Amino acid sequence: MPARVAETSADEAITEYVGSGPFRFVEAEFQPGLMVVYEKFDEYVPRDEPADWMAGGKVVNVDRVEWVNMPDVQTA
Repeated sequence: MPARVAETSADEAITEYVGSGPFRFVEAEFQPGLMVVYEKFDEYVPRDEPADWMAGGKVVNVDRVEWVNMPDVQTA
């Protein structure tokens, strides 16, 4: 996270999304509570070591991920 974003007051919402991984957040398609979309970040360069859960090089084998919330009226 850039220092200018980290220095945002605790009373203010952070509105700039910054990441460093193999996917790019597609803000134009974000629907709070409904859907989040990520696309493959072509400029991402994975680390040299093999992936090991949360560490190591991440190799992306899909172009797009859609995280869709499907509410269930039978759950709280």
